[in-house]
This record gives sequence, structure tokens and C-alpha cells, in this order.
Amino acid sequence: MKHRRRQIEEIIGWLCFALVVAQLVLMIGSWLVMAVSPDHPVRSLLSGEGLRWMCDHSVEVMASPILVWLLLIAMAYGSLRTSKLIQCIRKKNRNYRERLAWRTTIGLAILFVVLLLFLTLPPQAVLRNAEGYLYPSSFSDAFISSMAVAICVLSVVYGCLSGTLRSLREVVRCLTIGIADFLPVWLLYFLAALLVCAIRFFLI
Repeated sequence: MKHRRRQIEEIIGWLCFALVVAQLVLMIGSWLVMAVSPDHPVRSLLSGEGLRWMCDHSVEVMASPILVWLLLIAMAYGSLRTSKLIQCIRKKNRNYRERLAWRTTIGLAILFVVLLLFLTLPPQAVLRNAEGYLYPSSFSDAFISSMAVAICVLSVVYGCLSGTLRSLREVVRCLTIGIADFLPVWLLYFLAALLVCAIRFFLI
């Protein structure tokens, strides 16, 4: 497990390095294009206008739904791992508490699926758009976040009933421990968002 984690961190490290290099190349390249051809429609990132635009819009680009999705996915991942719900799925011989927790979790999952179908399948369903389509709609906008929240709830319910989570402190830890594991991914996202911000200014 540690070896695999080390490999993932190394891959993310190289990707982050590539994004930093791409950012520097874009900044220097935009400056060279403007120096050679001032009438060119692109804009330089190293100009006063470019630096102001980056400062004004970099946070706006980062604060996208992807940022919330990463947070919720990290919480779902941590809760699945800490509650040992994944281990229960693979386990053949479960004790009484594990069987009770597993059946309750399955029941809640079925209830969630039925509710989701009720809100999406009918032609005039609440989560469809005004034209009756699922995309784009409230359903498609909230799909990833809804799945992540559902996984968090199911994991906590299983953990509490099976005895894996014995206190509120452990529940809080279950829901937040995955965020630390996703920190390299957050760094990758921030660098990618900055590059997107720079490209938008350069081309638009």
C-alpha cells in the first residue's frame, strides 16, 4: 500500500512539475509574441494588464464545482476506508454486528436509489430541466456531489452499527481523514487551474 501511494505521489509530482513548466513557457512565450509582433491579437501575461487579470481571476477559476467535487470525493474515500465498508463487501464470514450493519447499509442504499429514480425518471421529475432532459439539469449538476454525500452517509451508518466508529470524534475523523490523502491532488488541481487561467487571458 505504501509503495503504491509513493508511486502515485511521484506521478503527481511529475505532473505538477510539467504544469509549472507549461505555465513558465506560456508566460515567456506570450511576452516574446508581444515583443516581436505587438499587433498580434494575443496578450502578454507579463504585462501590467496580464498580472492584474491573473490576480483578479485566479481565485475565480479555482473556485469552480471541481473544487467542491474534490473535497466531497476525498471525504467519501476516507469514510469508505475508515469505516471498513469496503472490507465488509469482500468479507465472507461476518459477525452479527457486521451483518446487521451491512443489511442496514444495503437498505439505505436501495432507498437512496429509489428516491433518485423517483426524482429523475418521470417526465415531469423535479430534477429534470425545463425541457425534460437530465443533461444539463439539476440532476447532472449535483450528481457527483450527491453520490459522494451518499457514500459518506452509508459509510458512517455502517461504521456506527458495526462498531468500527465508536464516538463522534471517530466519525469526524472518518469524514476528514481522506482530505489529507488527497492533498497532492489538490496541489495538482490548483496548478492546473492557474494554467487554465493563464491560457484564457492569453487567447481571449
